[in-house]
This record gives sequence, structure tokens and C-alpha cells, in this order.
Amino acid sequence: MNIAFYMDVHVPGPITAGLRKRDVEEVVCNPSKTEVSQSSGRPIAFGHNSWGAYIAVVYEEVGNDVVYPVTAFELKEE
Repeated sequence: MNIAFYMDVHVPGPITAGLRKRDVEEVVCNPSKTEVSQSSGRPIAFGHNSWGAYIAVVYEEVGNDVVYPVTAFELKEE
């Protein structure tokens, strides 16, 4: 799947959370599971990045194959 990512550097989000754009893309494009965020109602993807961290990414689908990451953060695996 080819997804375009829109990331606004002026809005706090995944990069300010210490994660790179690449980390976010890896998880959204290849999640181990997806759910709906209980707090926002937005999609949330869970998965590992290339160096093994387990990450959650909350995002909006703003068009066909266009994703706007709202926030992302590292989790401890359950």
C-alpha cells in the first residue's frame, strides 16, 4: 500500500514525541493490530518500527491513501 503522510511541523505530533516520520510510516503501513481510539474515535495502529520499539499511532484518514498522524507514542508490550 502506498500512503502519503501529511505532517505539520508547527503542530505537536509524532516527531515532537521523539519518534521519526519513518517510525510512524512503518507502523501505519504494517500494523500488527488496529483499533479505534476510545478517547478520540480516530483509528489507532499498533506495531513495531525497524529497531523493535512497540508504537501506537493515532491518525486521521484525510483522503484516499492520505494519512495525517495526530500523535504517536512508544508503549510497553502487554
